Amino acid sequence: MSFNGTVTCSFCYKQGHNRRKCPELTKSIENQYNGHILNAKESREKGKFNDAEWYESRAELKRQEY
Repeated sequence: MSFNGTVTCSFCYKQGHNRRKCPELTKSIENQYNGHILNAKESREKGKFNDAEWYESRAELKRQEY
């Protein structure tokens, strides 16, 4: 097996980049982060503080992953 010099992403399976630089993965993580922030805000408004803290902790993990 020979290496031809082209990398393939393990997330989207397109050539030219790897998983670390994948624009689709980056967008997915950003969308998840924004969703967690929105859910935390809505939970706080409803008085569900435990849920809000959980969403904020998930958002922080996604921020670090980004």
